[in-house]
Amino acid sequence: MSPESHLERMTLREKAGQIMIWGYSGTTLSPQLTKDLVRYKPGALIAFKRNIKSMRSIAKFNHSVVKLHQKAQRPAPFLMVDQEGGIVSRLKLKTPIPSAFALARTKDSQFVSEFGLAIGELLSATGFSVNLAPVLDIASTNEDTFIGNRAFGDKPEMVAEMSTAFSSGMMNSGVLATAKHFPGHGGMNSDSHHSTPRKLATVEELALWDLHPFRHFAMQPFDKLIMVAHIAFPTIDPTGLPATYSKIIIEDVLKKGLKFNGLVITDDLEMHGASIARDVGERAVRAFLAGNDMLMFAGPAKNQKLAISAIEQATRNGTIPLQRLNESVLKILKFKSRSTLTSTFTPEVRLKLAEDAVERLSIAAMKMNFDSQTLTPLRISNLWPPLEPVTVFSSNRLFYSKFKGSFD
Repeated sequence: MSPESHLERMTLREKAGQIMIWGYSGTTLSPQLTKDLVRYKPGALIAFKRNIKSMRSIAKFNHSVVKLHQKAQRPAPFLMVDQEGGIVSRLKLKTPIPSAFALARTKDSQFVSEFGLAIGELLSATGFSVNLAPVLDIASTNEDTFIGNRAFGDKPEMVAEMSTAFSSGMMNSGVLATAKHFPGHGGMNSDSHHSTPRKLATVEELALWDLHPFRHFAMQPFDKLIMVAHIAFPTIDPTGLPATYSKIIIEDVLKKGLKFNGLVITDDLEMHGASIARDVGERAVRAFLAGNDMLMFAGPAKNQKLAISAIEQATRNGTIPLQRLNESVLKILKFKSRSTLTSTFTPEVRLKLAEDAVERLSIAAMKMNFDSQTLTPLRISNLWPPLEPVTVFSSNRLFYSKFKGSFD
């Protein structure tokens, strides 16, 4: 069935559900979650550490969700996860996965693309269709910032090159990339999980620095998402609202200025940085009216249901034009219809191959980072260890044992 046909058959509640990104509890498809998925039909589910007991368990969960929707002949939700690498890696392997900063230090965009492909294969093998990565913020590891080594570096050109290479590689596996956190969280030490950071930059200043990687990402020919940050830019939007609720930043800067025509999604609207109102329903309506296509509620089920009801009611009373809701829903459905991922249960061998590929490239990235004088990429075929002695310190016993074991 075409996306247009699906849209025509949807009730208003189903349309309101389609723009939702829900978190959930537990590691299995419980009767209560099944009931909620059938009744509210959220457009996406996001998995956190609390939901992933093992690779096999999350693969089984994702497969169950897809099968549930196939049986009802309706589009399955996007299955999302944060797999940036480094400290933000929901899927854990025996070998630590390098951070974005470590990948960029290789100065080898082809290698980063290969790594992105391997990450995509790992996510695909476990049933995920969307990675909430890469981070396009510009940040230095020499400064005390919220982003730190989650960024590819402190130079716009480097961040643009490496994040695009990572995204392109991942897209070749069929997994959608999500650039975050628009229009730029880099250089700030305030965490939007706990407060609303303020950045006193003009559009012109952002265009020369923070927006460069996002502009480059927006130009890419593949389907893509951008996540908007809970950061206020009062010089650009005098209301002082976080970008999540700013029509100026989303409609004017992102969509018109950068000509971005992909999906625009929020970060979790239950974060303190997004708490412009106590009522989560009001947050949902205001975020949607600002130009977001999908709204994330990662917390309690009661808040998720309140958000859907608020969107439904706001559309009934005309606060949200029905045409506006239809536009976002149709865009979501088209993205899903173009997805190259299949719903076939992943054979164990494919998952094992994906795990091995990520571990092999993680070790390669580690080796490439140790030419500290020139930062010249060292491929596995090059001489290793280096001619000069190297001292390695780590508080992570797993890292130490793996690193030591690679020379045995």
